[in-house]
Amino acid sequence: MGVEGSASRIAQPLESLLLLRTAVAFLGERKQQNWWDTDFLSHVGRQYFRLIFPRTALQASIHSASAAAQKFHDERTGVGRVVHLFRLDHETEFRLHRLALEIDPARLTRLLQTQSALEHLRATAAKVTPAPGPIRIGQPEEALTTPAISTLAGHYFVATESGQVTLPYFA
Repeated sequence: MGVEGSASRIAQPLESLLLLRTAVAFLGERKQQNWWDTDFLSHVGRQYFRLIFPRTALQASIHSASAAAQKFHDERTGVGRVVHLFRLDHETEFRLHRLALEIDPARLTRLLQTQSALEHLRATAAKVTPAPGPIRIGQPEEALTTPAISTLAGHYFVATESGQVTLPYFA
């Protein structure tokens, strides 16, 4: 398989990961699940970012909410050899950042509404057993696979439905 085939195999999970990260970052904010104390992805939050970052306000909002989510996860799962939706290897984070700038903004904005974000999780989710708190779901090298992304979505979907905090991670 050539480089082009390899790149396309990575692009799909990367896009799925970006969409999932956006939906979960939004759903975890104060006005939804209140997992992290931010409102960066609310309409008002995005307007504020538009003043500071006129060309990349949406991406800056997502990045800021994701940073809050990363801190929330890190405090509960630890840092080191732990990988989760908001803490991936440097290269993957760089690719996600670039993809966020290149993807159609409407696809990301659509996920900043509660019903749309929940529908995205439901459509992406694998069936999982509910488990509150941190839950190890695999090895770090599995994080960019389609089944792992579906498992992540499943755990976050169950968490939003049950009202419990679930933090799936790879270690």
